[in-house]
Amino acid sequence: MRIFETIKQLNWRILAVIALLATISLINLSSTSLHSVRSAHTEQMVIFVVGFLGLFVTALVDYRTLQRWVIPFYCLVVIALVLVLFI
Repeated sequence: MRIFETIKQLNWRILAVIALLATISLINLSSTSLHSVRSAHTEQMVIFVVGFLGLFVTALVDYRTLQRWVIPFYCLVVIALVLVLFI
C-alpha cells in the first residue's frame, strides 16, 4: 500500500516535462542520425528508460532507511577516491 501512496505523491508535472524534453531530444537526435549505421537515438532511448526506472525505484526508497547506510557508503566512496589516485 505504501508504494501506491508514494506514487501518488510524485510530482507528475515535473515528470511530464522531463518526458517531453526527453522526447524532443530523441526526435532531434533521430533526425541527425538518419544515415548513420549506429542508431544513436535507440541507445539514448534505452538510457532514458533506465533512468526513469532508476528514478521511480529511488523515489520508492524511504530516506530514513538510507540513514543507516550513510557512514559505510561514505567510507566506500573515500576508499574508491583513494584507489583512483593509485590505479
